[in-house]
Amino acid sequence: KLGMEFSADDKDIYTEMLQMFADGRDEELDKIEAALAAGNWKNYTTGVHALKSTALTIGAKELSAQAKALEAAGKKTDEAFIRAHHAAVMALYAEVAAASAALAESMKKKGE
Repeated sequence: KLGMEFSADDKDIYTEMLQMFADGRDEELDKIEAALAAGNWKNYTTGVHALKSTALTIGAKELSAQAKALEAAGKKTDEAFIRAHHAAVMALYAEVAAASAALAESMKKKGE
C-alpha cells in the first residue's frame, strides 16, 4: 500500500520501482560492503541511507527501519552496532529484493 502511495497509485510506476530496487541490489550491496570492509563510515552511512529511502518507497518498512538504525550507527561511528547488525539487515535486503522482483514480474503478467 505504501509503495503504491509513493507511486501515485500507478501500478506501472510501482512495478518499475520494484524492478529497479531488485535490479540495483547487487551494485548497491557491493558499495555498502566495500565501505564496511574499508571502515569508511561516511560511505557506509551514505549507502545505508539510500537503502533506507529506497526500501521505504517500495513499502518495505521493516528494511527501511533497520537500515535507518545502521545509518544512525554510522553517523556515530558505532562500529560495534554496525558489525552486530549488518549481516542480518543485508540478508533482509536480499529477501526484499527477491520478493520485489517476483512481485514486479507478477504485476507485469497481470497487466498484459
